[in-house]
Amino acid sequence: MSTWDSGHREVNMPRSSTGLSMAHRPNEVRHNIGEAGERIRQPVTPLMTDENATLKEISARESSRLLGISARAHSFGWIVIEEKAALDCGVRTCYRAEFDDCLGDRFERILRTYHPSAVIILSARSIAANRRAEPTQNAIKTRARKNKVSTICIRPNIVRRHFAQHNAATKHEIAAAVAQILPELAWRLPPKRKPWQNEHYSMAIFDAAAAAIAFSKS
Repeated sequence: MSTWDSGHREVNMPRSSTGLSMAHRPNEVRHNIGEAGERIRQPVTPLMTDENATLKEISARESSRLLGISARAHSFGWIVIEEKAALDCGVRTCYRAEFDDCLGDRFERILRTYHPSAVIILSARSIAANRRAEPTQNAIKTRARKNKVSTICIRPNIVRRHFAQHNAATKHEIAAAVAQILPELAWRLPPKRKPWQNEHYSMAIFDAAAAAIAFSKS
């Protein structure tokens, strides 16, 4: 189920059998409850206090909590992954005039709720798409830097190379592979897109998850 509030779309996950509550109040990310929720509320100490963290330094931490991001022109998909489990995910959208502050504030709220070890940002597939997503990416990087959390940009070819091991080549096949790796997301997997259809907004979540998974295995 998705809800709209003042120009931003929020995608929520249902309560899982482990007791995770994936529902959010409008304009805020609510802590999950139950035993798993207690783990979410425990901050994970950032590996570095600046953007100089290396892939090896972050990947070496098996308990690393990663925040995957897939940025768009006016939105970003996000997912928090720890110990091969999806803790929470969603999509944030903003068309307000104060664009940077709008999405930046919403990203920072997620950051302060889940205290990730690093933010993994998926680069766009084309130069034009990167230009459109650049304001969103800059807002995210600025807030991550403010909170002393490392940001790592990962290229789409690295993601494709990793998921080739899962016999996944297309965007939908990669999303389906993500749903197998993180079954918590299976109900969010959209049907295969027809050529005349726009991309389903929840694909941004799967793009973010694919980036985080590929990074954790690099």
